[in-house]
Amino acid sequence: LISLAAAVAEEITFRGVLLALLTVATGSVWVAVLLASAAFGVSHMIQGAQSAVIISGIALALHGLVAISGSLYLAIAVHFLYDLIAGLAYGRLGERHGYPREGIAA
Repeated sequence: LISLAAAVAEEITFRGVLLALLTVATGSVWVAVLLASAAFGVSHMIQGAQSAVIISGIALALHGLVAISGSLYLAIAVHFLYDLIAGLAYGRLGERHGYPREGIAA
């Protein structure tokens, strides 16, 4: 459910609303895509700078999916599957290395 909520909320926010607002503000869909992708990466900075850069690239690809499909649905589905698979994989990796299920205190 967390993966689904994140996918729906983030795609509507970054590939939908923010892209539309930035397109109007800048007058260029290309500039808007670059700014929205950068914002998406920055919003994931808690995962580290290198991850934020990679996630900005993923955002560009998701914008491409929206442009090709003409809808947010495909981007939401891809985002959901990525988050679900990554979450399960990271969970298994954490178990393998003995991390507690409740997390590690910061």
